[in-house]
Amino acid sequence: MRTLLNPESGEILSEAALSRRTLADLKGAFADEAARAALPQETEVYRVLTHENGEREGQEGGLFFGTSFVNPGKVGGEYFMTKGHYHAKRNTAEYYFCISGRGALILMDEAGHTWMEEMERGTLHYIPRNVAHRLANTGDEVLAVGDVNFQQKCLNKMADVSRGGRTVLYVSHNMSTIRQLCTRCVVLDQGRVIFDGDVEQAIAVYMETTDVNVVHYDLLDVSRMNASAGKRMRLETLDFVGKESSVFADTEKIRVRITWRVSEPFAGVHLKLNLHFRDSTPVGITHPVSLGAAVPGKLYTTEFEFDPSLLGEGQYFFYVDVFDGVLTQAVCLDKPVTEFAFEVTSGDLTMPEWAPGWGRIHFPPVKVLENGYDG
Repeated sequence: MRTLLNPESGEILSEAALSRRTLADLKGAFADEAARAALPQETEVYRVLTHENGEREGQEGGLFFGTSFVNPGKVGGEYFMTKGHYHAKRNTAEYYFCISGRGALILMDEAGHTWMEEMERGTLHYIPRNVAHRLANTGDEVLAVGDVNFQQKCLNKMADVSRGGRTVLYVSHNMSTIRQLCTRCVVLDQGRVIFDGDVEQAIAVYMETTDVNVVHYDLLDVSRMNASAGKRMRLETLDFVGKESSVFADTEKIRVRITWRVSEPFAGVHLKLNLHFRDSTPVGITHPVSLGAAVPGKLYTTEFEFDPSLLGEGQYFFYVDVFDGVLTQAVCLDKPVTEFAFEVTSGDLTMPEWAPGWGRIHFPPVKVLENGYDG
């Protein structure tokens, strides 16, 4: 058993059972057995922290939660990955929450159909019943994945410690957990303290550091979300079209232009946007759109637009995700780490200033179908 601490890295202040898997434990888990056998067998591939409740998995009440940590590395051409498993009770579903790192959730149903979902910090993944699953680390840092109960359990435990009189120093870009945990905040900018004090004031200062004056991005040399992104297809530039700043009224469309190339032929390239609020809270994704077929030797230019009218006032950013295949079996082609920032302002003068407690979605007015009174 072990005492753990950090909800962002996956460590938690509670007792947890720790198990490790080395290359010696994973015979038969990789396609290239010779490559696995040639590597140092004591190399740790992943570890699992399981928070148990005294019941055996598969029995009633034997519902565990925990965290898997997959180290970066490769066996031949394959990334380090977990062994994979069905649940002891196969008709139970599960949610996975990506705490840090980048990777892939690989799934297979009982008929042998397989598909993959990309994982990055903050993504939530549903694993249906009767589906085997394993994790692969496609990045260059540890991939930490917990089930959906995990992060709240961490936060609750840290809050208990704080109420007990001890000081907890919590470093994060996640504003929602900062609100939940902290009573005082220090904001740093390039290593310099720019604010020290009230939590809400600190969040406001942090939010104002978003640069919404950038309308052109050069993407050729920026880092990618995973090791394979940008190899076969690469985004070169992104522009907010016709704007001097990326501030948009909720009545206007956000128009974006990208340029890109491919290094091999593709029958179909697809694109979606992953939208986040400024504090990194996920807002949603756009429906995937086809960019058509592509061949090497050409510079492609694509313009698209999306409608921000459902977004409440505030600052947001999006990631661009380009992939091959249908979304449920998508293979990432390119995904720069760049956060493309923009701000939405309200053109409705009858609305007061957007309050944080209202959420992020500004729905259209309800439609009154009937209105009257008795008597």
